[in-house]
Amino acid sequence: MWKVAALTLTAASLIGCATEAERLAECEAKGVSRDTCYLAEQNRENQNRTNAEESYRWDMERWDREHKKKP
Repeated sequence: MWKVAALTLTAASLIGCATEAERLAECEAKGVSRDTCYLAEQNRENQNRTNAEESYRWDMERWDREHKKKP
């Protein structure tokens, strides 16, 4: 359960405080097309998800190694 809480906290801290709509509006204000801004936002979300999943996998592998029963 602690792992899930840690993963959630990590993901939340990576995302930041700005909403998707705020980030898209900021991107468009710079003169970038809406399609490009949307694609960049999707790439950012996918990268955050990939990083969180990879971190979780590493934590689980380390936990397995540390708690593996010795014969």
